[in-house]
Amino acid sequence: MAHQLPPTLSSKTGGGSSSEGSGAGLTTFNDTSTAGHATLTNYGMPSQPDPGGATVFTGSSSADSAILIANGTGDGGAIIFVDDSTGGTARVKVFDAGYLDISQRQPGVTIGSIEGSGNVSLGANRLTVGTNNINTSFSGVISGTGLLSKIGSGVLTLQANDCIADTVGLVLVSGSSIKLDFTGSPDVIASLKVNGVPQPPGIYGGPMSGAPHILPEFRGSGTVSVGGQPPPPPPPRPLTIIQPNGGEVWSMGSVQEIRWDSTNLKRSDHLILQYSRDGGATWFRIAQNIPAFTFGYWWQVDNFPTTQGRIKILLQEDRSITDQSNANFTVQRVPYITLLRPNGGEVWTIGQYQNIHWSRQNPGGNTVDIDYSVDNGTTWIRIATQAEDTGFYLWNVPGPATTTAKARIRFHETPSVTDTSEAVFTIVSP
Repeated sequence: MAHQLPPTLSSKTGGGSSSEGSGAGLTTFNDTSTAGHATLTNYGMPSQPDPGGATVFTGSSSADSAILIANGTGDGGAIIFVDDSTGGTARVKVFDAGYLDISQRQPGVTIGSIEGSGNVSLGANRLTVGTNNINTSFSGVISGTGLLSKIGSGVLTLQANDCIADTVGLVLVSGSSIKLDFTGSPDVIASLKVNGVPQPPGIYGGPMSGAPHILPEFRGSGTVSVGGQPPPPPPPRPLTIIQPNGGEVWSMGSVQEIRWDSTNLKRSDHLILQYSRDGGATWFRIAQNIPAFTFGYWWQVDNFPTTQGRIKILLQEDRSITDQSNANFTVQRVPYITLLRPNGGEVWTIGQYQNIHWSRQNPGGNTVDIDYSVDNGTTWIRIATQAEDTGFYLWNVPGPATTTAKARIRFHETPSVTDTSEAVFTIVSP
């Protein structure tokens, strides 16, 4: 059966068509027949065992400038080229389970454009797209062991990083464009040829991609990786420091847990623990012969302040297996504050100004809260909140008169660091 469809005819084929009743529709072009300017839509078969509708080009037939659509669920609609058939400038749209199949058309076929979310089966053949010079977008999968070749001035936008299978090669010619409109890992492809020149393995992309190899034929932020299958992910690290891994603040002399993950080591393995004060330039030993399966070691922190602390762990049986803190941690002096005045026995007069005086080690740059009591510390009255930690505070002594006054000072940010007058002092009337 030979077809030559009038330019205005829209032919819908496929199971579920009201004109078919049941079963799949098949439109075949053979000999030198042509689809002209027709629109042919092929539907899938979501609930019947029959194959979906199909448009098949055989012999020396041509798709000419038709619009060919394949969609549907289940066994989706199909567009198939075999023998010596040609694609002309046809606009091919495949959606969902719909597909284009050129696996039996050697050495390949040229069409106007490809778009949609369906599938393309190349076999070992070459699909050339772009003769109609229009912009299209594709988010499906092009599979097989053949080639996808882009020609023409239209832009083909690939919307996912798996549109081209890693067994398919890509061919670009000058003036043609593919937009890689996705983020994340590259689309791995088997090979890349640009203007007849094979490209070496590597990561390729357009000027906005940040790829190591920039090609003007690419647009968008995505990239392709040339060279076949991606390298396998590295095996899990057998030894990984969990704490301290950077950013911790530990006090000198405090006891802290060094923790690690060694799930890939043997139960008989042992570890060496080392510590650096200078970001890893030099190391000294903390401990050795630590069973790896314990996953932790309690360490009395070094009595030397630093902002460049790091921990290193080595497998004692094979010191090439090691890990260290990803970034520096801090070892700081233990903060303290000591109230020097009033500290007991003073006699201060209401209305006079007196200096409250304290000493401190304040590595965090804290401010201080100051209180006083007239009942030997049973209740407290605020003098100042977040006063500067200068060591002195000028206080206008208030009433009432009392013989059981006390003062208290503490870091505002760490209230547990505090001190109180050792004994009572006296406040008297003028």
